[in-house]
Amino acid sequence: MTSLVQITDVTLAEPIPEALVGRHIDHPRRESRIEAHELDIAGWVLSGGPPVRSVEVVHEGSVIRRVPLNWTRHDIADAFGHVQGAAQSGFRTTVPFGGGAAELELDVRAVLTDGRRVPIGTVRGRRAWRDGDALGNDGLVSVVIPCRNQAHFLADAIQSVISQSYSDHEIVVVDDGSTDNTGAVAAQFPGVRYLYQEHLGAPAARNAGMRNTTGAFLVFLDADDRLLPDALRAGIDAFLAHPESGFVWGLWRPIASDGSSIPASETRPVVDDLFTALLRQCFLTIGAVMFRRGVFEGGRTFDPSLDAGDDWDLYLTSVREFPVHCHGTTVFEYRRHGRNMTRDAAKILTSELRVLRRHRRAASAVAGGRQAYRAGRRLAREYHGPRVVEQIRAAVRQRHWRVACRRGFVLLRHHPRALVSLLRRG
Repeated sequence: MTSLVQITDVTLAEPIPEALVGRHIDHPRRESRIEAHELDIAGWVLSGGPPVRSVEVVHEGSVIRRVPLNWTRHDIADAFGHVQGAAQSGFRTTVPFGGGAAELELDVRAVLTDGRRVPIGTVRGRRAWRDGDALGNDGLVSVVIPCRNQAHFLADAIQSVISQSYSDHEIVVVDDGSTDNTGAVAAQFPGVRYLYQEHLGAPAARNAGMRNTTGAFLVFLDADDRLLPDALRAGIDAFLAHPESGFVWGLWRPIASDGSSIPASETRPVVDDLFTALLRQCFLTIGAVMFRRGVFEGGRTFDPSLDAGDDWDLYLTSVREFPVHCHGTTVFEYRRHGRNMTRDAAKILTSELRVLRRHRRAASAVAGGRQAYRAGRRLAREYHGPRVVEQIRAAVRQRHWRVACRRGFVLLRHHPRALVSLLRRG
């Protein structure tokens, strides 16, 4: 399911500009499909007056490529032998197609030696995928459930998938080195595949599950959470309506440890630029996202080196490369319980700041990106810093000096203001 660009139109400037004798765009051709990462543009142009110095490719008013006439065209020399420079009238260049855009429009123009820009034509395309706009036999959704010592929640998660209104799915449970009866719980459900790996962390478990599935679409459901009955249907419908998307997502709601509802208002973030919005805060929740498998081509995975934020890192990368879509349906229940409230806040803070640093250069290249990057760092420190302080105090009370010192060094490096507060209060 490789990401492609479908060329929807290739038009020449009409009528032929007065400064030109002839022009043509030979490649790409209308209705062709090409790899999405880059687009080859080739053709020829002849001037009847001042010679052509170069050819420019323009996207949204900005020149993204400028090349000289770099392609010998004997066919043009045969047809326009009376025009000087006909044999050297060809051009060929490659332009990237990224930025998460669903549509592509490129203007090709000649630059004459007197400085004039003369239009040659326009190339238009849209994002597509090798599995096409219809699902056909490729509508299988693979649900990967990583589990680490959460067998007491696992049956609830599996049952939430089995009960889906969209039945074309498979379930793979990846046991990340559990010491409880995770395997026995998975075995209670016929058709559920079970994989075991030594403890490598949730990102590695997600990757292992992905490698051992075949669906065109992927959902990653943590073992302590649940899908709502129409979750998969909502994702598939969103892909049918927005076939250019790399992933789609919906909303979520919290539940208590026993599965009961927790009152909460459902809010949909107002997003003008998803990349900068995600830099400020990761408001996407992994179980509410459905991915197209093609997103993971080229070696893209969840980063096993991250203790937290591996999904956030993937979102930030993906939204710069693929269109994405929020369908707005509540599809996922996030369980709040003791274990996910007491995770090592120092590790989480360190990982989240690592994620942001990875995308700092990309942030600097977009409007508002630097401000969003700084806001994201500030929020991570302000949210996790007080939790680190409380965990240091708890470690001191229990005389776990090495743990307290390790977390103190994290504050010293990443949030010294919180460390000063800790030392003042004692």
